[in-house]
Amino acid sequence: MQIIQNTILNTTAAAANGPWRNTSNFVASSVEITAQNASTGATVAIPAGTNVWIEASNDPSVMTDNLSTQIAAPTAPTLSQFTPSNAGDQQPFVTPAVTYGVKLTYVNQQGETVASLASSLAVSAGNCLFIAAPGPDPAITSPPDDASYATGYNIYIQIGGSGNYVLQNPPYNAAGSFGNLQPANGPINVNNGFNLYAFNQTGITPPGSNTTGTPNIGANLTGNLNSASPITGQSEISYDNAGVWVSGATKVIMWAPSCLYFNFLRVNVSGSDGSARILAYLFGQNG
Repeated sequence: MQIIQNTILNTTAAAANGPWRNTSNFVASSVEITAQNASTGATVAIPAGTNVWIEASNDPSVMTDNLSTQIAAPTAPTLSQFTPSNAGDQQPFVTPAVTYGVKLTYVNQQGETVASLASSLAVSAGNCLFIAAPGPDPAITSPPDDASYATGYNIYIQIGGSGNYVLQNPPYNAAGSFGNLQPANGPINVNNGFNLYAFNQTGITPPGSNTTGTPNIGANLTGNLNSASPITGQSEISYDNAGVWVSGATKVIMWAPSCLYFNFLRVNVSGSDGSARILAYLFGQNG
C-alpha cells in the first residue's frame, strides 16, 4: 500500500484556492492545516477572521476545466522549413515558394484561448513549413500549484501575407497525398511539432474570446474549520501545543473523514490578513 503525502496549500494571499488533488484511489486520508508567521516561519495560531475549508468534487475534468484563471495564449510560434523525402510519412510533391503567417491557440476540455502573436516565414519552392511545438502552458497560479492545463494546441495559418488565418491541424491537413498518413483528431499534443504539407481552406478562424476557464466549483465539506462552529458531524480535531482540544486559538487542524468518498479534494482560504502563511498537507493511503 503506497503512502501519499502532498502539500496542497501554501499561501500568504488574502484568498487562495489550493490545487485539486486526485484522491480517487485513497482508502484512507486526512488533511492537516496549520499556519506559520509569514516573516519568521514560526508556527502560530491561524489568525482570527481567516476562513479555511475543504472542498471536494467528483467532476472527472475538474483539474482541467474548472480554472480560477484562464489559460494565456501561447507565445508566437517558431517556424522553419524542410524538404520532403520518401522516408516515413513525408511525401514529396511540387510546392511553390510562399510566405506563411502562423498563429497558435491553446485548448483544454473547456475551450480555447485567443490566438498568439503571429510569426511569418518565406518558404522556398519545393520546401514545406514546420511549426515547432509550443510546449506546456505556464502554471496558472503560484506554487505549489505548478501544473499546466492545456490539453493541446491548434494551428491557424495565413498564406501570401493577407487574408484570414484558418485552422490547419489534423484532420484538415491529412487528405490523401498531402502527407500526415496517421492524422490525429483535433488538437495537437503540446509537445509535438507539425509539418504543413499543403494549405487547406477550412474556413475555421481563431476564436474572438478566451473560453478556457470557468469558476472553480466544488462542494464545501467542512464549513470554516478555523471557527468554533464548523459544519457538525465531521471528524475534525483542533488542538493547541499542549495537545488540548480547543475551539479557538487553533495551532493545528486535523480533518480525517471516515466514510466520505470523492475523486478530488482541495483546501481553500479567504479573509487572511497576510500575517501568516496558511499550509495544508494531504496524507493518504493509496490502495
